Amino acid sequence: MRYLGIRTLLGAAALDEAGPGAEPVSTADAFRQGLLVQVLNRKVASFLVALMPQFVDPATGPVALQILVLGGLMAVLGLAIDCLYALGTSAIGARLPARPRVASRRCRATGTVYIALGAGAALSGDRRGG
Repeated sequence: MRYLGIRTLLGAAALDEAGPGAEPVSTADAFRQGLLVQVLNRKVASFLVALMPQFVDPATGPVALQILVLGGLMAVLGLAIDCLYALGTSAIGARLPARPRVASRRCRATGTVYIALGAGAALSGDRRGG
């Protein structure tokens, strides 16, 4: 989170320097970045390993097939939800002014939130003391 916050803050500085002629990120670059984030997201694997076995019943059929169906269902539902988020934020983004100062402020606010969340996660470690 802190890394994303710093990159976002640096992006805000780049927006200030670039001005109105800044080029948007290409669709292929955005896809690669999103794919990389998802592949490296350990929360998805943890979720599947922790929760998936609870919904698998060896008595009802092959376990591998059940896991495959449940994983596929999770992927389809995740895709549908992500598409709804994308459509919603696209509609909101179309209404926001495209001025560089406004975009820079949004990046700064987002970067600050990312850094705060990262710091909160880092400081909220295991308090049991072992």
